[in-house]
Amino acid sequence: MNHGPHPDQNTQSRGHSNMLGSEIEALSFQIIQQEVSFERYSTSEAEIVARVIHASADPVFADTMRFSPNAAEHMIDLIASKTQVITDVRSLTMSINTVSTLCAYERGFTPIQGKTRSYAAMYHAVKTFKTNAVYVVGCAPTALEALIELSDSMEGPLSIVALPVGYVGAVESKDSLATSNSIYITNTGRRGGTAVTAAVINAIGKMASGVYSLEH
Repeated sequence: MNHGPHPDQNTQSRGHSNMLGSEIEALSFQIIQQEVSFERYSTSEAEIVARVIHASADPVFADTMRFSPNAAEHMIDLIASKTQVITDVRSLTMSINTVSTLCAYERGFTPIQGKTRSYAAMYHAVKTFKTNAVYVVGCAPTALEALIELSDSMEGPLSIVALPVGYVGAVESKDSLATSNSIYITNTGRRGGTAVTAAVINAIGKMASGVYSLEH
């Protein structure tokens, strides 16, 4: 298992402007691991939570991340097998750098009366890919609502990573996801967004390649 590089004792004394990007990242994860407890999480879950904290500089995520049983390991297997990853918005697609993705909103789709375009885009994506995809929501709670509403009609559980952000619908949609029959990674509360959602997928992609950022 490759745990990634860790800086030696002289790294911090060199000055941040003289550090390589890989050294800065390694030092960041070292600091995160010193300041945050990951005892409640499995190895794979801890890697995901740590990268979310790294992306947000917000240790609150250590208390608010939620995983269905074995979801992290399941997602790693799916990504390793090149399962299609479908995002709700292009900004999320652009922030994911470890796996290839497809943006539901940029696919051709038919509007649904009384529903947002994000809902309709994700609805039609699920109708096309069914359970043969990882669905990722980082912006639109209504896209997550579409996934939840369709989950009961699928032959198997949907695989969902969803950390939408906002004051309207974000909390409720994530709470609903946690009580659905889906395989999910999410968080509680209003916090979320494309950066932290991308961090989840990037962590999964790294682990699928055997790369880990924490000392385990």
